[in-house]
Amino acid sequence: LQPGDVLYLPPYWFHSVLSQTQSISLNIWSDSLPFQIAEEIFASVLPFEDGWDTNARVVGVASFLREVTRQVYPEKEPNQVIWNIIGDARYKFVFGECSEKPFECSSRHMDFSKSAAIQKIVTLFHKIDDGAIRDICFGNYAETVIEWAVGANGAFDFVCSCFALQNK
Repeated sequence: LQPGDVLYLPPYWFHSVLSQTQSISLNIWSDSLPFQIAEEIFASVLPFEDGWDTNARVVGVASFLREVTRQVYPEKEPNQVIWNIIGDARYKFVFGECSEKPFECSSRHMDFSKSAAIQKIVTLFHKIDDGAIRDICFGNYAETVIEWAVGANGAFDFVCSCFALQNK
């Protein structure tokens, strides 16, 4: 680019910028359709109760995310999808292999299959036509829900405990 040039990047395009001289950069987010849909997904009411203790939150969020995943990606195994989008793509690079699994989320299950909240969220995810953008939005959403359950510092341990594949 030359001084005075403008570079447009479509929504959700990953990019990196390296200035070879002093410069001023400006970033403006556009309200693309996928961005608007993601905002609506994030604003959706979750079927959880504020008074739940950590164990109930862990089981509830694991069950909820599996059901959302099952409906958004019906041809794939939910744990595989969640591990690939969050565990492998986002956390493994930073934290390495799963070494501890401090959360118990496999022995109990909550049934959200008929949840109106899930139906709304799934319908919105299906409005995002681009699969790569859908994966990014899904990962962002799942991380936010996981952080509600266990906090940001517990997110990797949660993903390892609830979604890591047996051979990982």
